[in-house]
Amino acid sequence: MDLGVEEILASVSKRVKALERGSYWEFRVGETSNRRLKFANGSAREAGFESARAVSARVLLKGCWGFSAATLNRNDWKGAAERAAREALRNAVLLGKRSKNNGEEKVEDRSFASGRFSVKPKVSPEDVENEDILRRMKELHSETVEKFGKQKTDDDNTGSGEKSRGKLSGVSMGYSSVHKRIGLLNSSGSEAVQDLLYTYANATLTGKRNSRVEEHSGILGFQAGFEVFDGGRISSVYSGRRRWRVESDGMAGLLERLSFRLKEALIAKPARGGVFPVVVDEELVDVLIHEAFGHAAEADGVLNGESCLQGMIGRKLSKRESGENNGTDELNIVDDATMAGLWGSFFFDDEGVPSQKTEIVKRGILKSFMHSRETAAVMETVSTGNARSEGVGNIPAVRMSNTNLLPGSSSDEELIEDVKKGFLLGGSAGGQVDIASGNFQFNASYGYIIEKGAVKTPVKGVSLSGNTLEMLSSIEKIGRTPAVGMAGLCGKFGQSVPVVGFNPKVLLGRTLVGGA
Repeated sequence: MDLGVEEILASVSKRVKALERGSYWEFRVGETSNRRLKFANGSAREAGFESARAVSARVLLKGCWGFSAATLNRNDWKGAAERAAREALRNAVLLGKRSKNNGEEKVEDRSFASGRFSVKPKVSPEDVENEDILRRMKELHSETVEKFGKQKTDDDNTGSGEKSRGKLSGVSMGYSSVHKRIGLLNSSGSEAVQDLLYTYANATLTGKRNSRVEEHSGILGFQAGFEVFDGGRISSVYSGRRRWRVESDGMAGLLERLSFRLKEALIAKPARGGVFPVVVDEELVDVLIHEAFGHAAEADGVLNGESCLQGMIGRKLSKRESGENNGTDELNIVDDATMAGLWGSFFFDDEGVPSQKTEIVKRGILKSFMHSRETAAVMETVSTGNARSEGVGNIPAVRMSNTNLLPGSSSDEELIEDVKKGFLLGGSAGGQVDIASGNFQFNASYGYIIEKGAVKTPVKGVSLSGNTLEMLSSIEKIGRTPAVGMAGLCGKFGQSVPVVGFNPKVLLGRTLVGGA
């Protein structure tokens, strides 16, 4: 019999009796389907669909974890469940024999999810045919090519006219909808099922001006339906002291934004580096908060001595030894998996802990790390619901969800009005960070010179370098209006999970800017 996730979960308890020898155990069953389309330079390039089902078991026995996963056979789910349970227990016993672990068992199990939860899209992707999506992509391709030659940049306003305009040499678009149904049963009391729907649209534009070639890419990703591609309201979320309307630009809006950025890039001049005040846009703030700060606030890294935030709970986030009150008191950072519609949201984590909002930094003071059940037990606190895995066949680890700098009080105009000479930098073009030291370097995908409180000439090849604690201390103003960042898949331990941020712009004080 080919049973679904709910039926298997309801019937599996007898099949995983072996796990009850452990002090903590969990059993997961999942099914995933992925539909994807690609369109490039006027032609459809890919139309694919794939699906998979799996079960896994994990058990803690005398201080050692055992894990096992198996592909779910349509007609033998009972056998797959039993094998996963037996193998997980066997692996825990094996590690116990060969480990120097003293047998101490630590896992926090005070909270658990129970019930059925699901994302409710406005337009189900299943109701939209591939042919209709590809037809719309073809129309958008033609519209983008036509508009590109007419779209003005700041350089056009100087009188250089047609000579300043580049040529659009490439347009590619992608669409994907991933449906995940995950069931979980554990020794803490969880018996829960969640339906998650990840809808994703991306585009890349390539342009040429004389011998110069530039490229700009963008991504839209939400826990929603086809409205992500079409554009419109996704949800409303709470951030700071108010609710915010979350919308998708749709593929049309994404292409229009990328067209403008590309034309600006084709006329941008190399920047001269140095130390300057910098206004950072929402997308690059997303990168700073996630990469430079967020990974350092994951408790497993802290316990392993790999975080610049180690030993700083209850302290002001400043690297200076003087103890002075550095940075803005508006500095508040949360990780919030409850934000409806956002790419990194879920209903419960992969240990059955309900999703929640975790205050990591409050008024500039480090309040908490992000935790799994295991790290919470070691640090004598509670899980924050951040144990996540790429799929049922992977071991959960401490991961972020929607990691956000909360809005401040400054308007966009107030962020730049006092900058006599500096930069506006935005977008993401890669970079690197060492979370143990906090040192980072991130490349912006676009930038502008700021002079006397006004945004001026576009520049290219610009980067930000610094240290996490010094960067947080250098925040002088925080914007009042947040925006959803670029949906991403965050990699750790060979796994990728959906993450995003909902961040405002910020003004950094003296910051090292690298030039081309």
